[in-house]
Amino acid sequence: MTDTTFSWFGPLIRKKSPLLNIFKEFIKDFTTCFKNTDIVRIAINKIRHLREGDRLSLAYAIDFHLLAYDIPWDDQALMDQFHFGLRIDVKDSFDISRRSQITH
Repeated sequence: MTDTTFSWFGPLIRKKSPLLNIFKEFIKDFTTCFKNTDIVRIAINKIRHLREGDRLSLAYAIDFHLLAYDIPWDDQALMDQFHFGLRIDVKDSFDISRRSQITH
């Protein structure tokens, strides 16, 4: 264990922190403290350049989802970015569908 890791983990042991008994919360706290910020920066850069292009929408959605996992954006920001990367014909279909839902 590195000095940095121990300086985070040691107090949890000494104080018998509840985090030691709740795996999901432990991982969340650990990730917050030690997550590689380059991963976030790289994922944001990639997602901003990601486009559906000529491939299947499903392939675009999968690639988007994999990148979004590492990005701390809220749902609205992710939806806006997803929409931005879609082909224009797909965007038009969404917009027509959205308008018809509002008027009915």
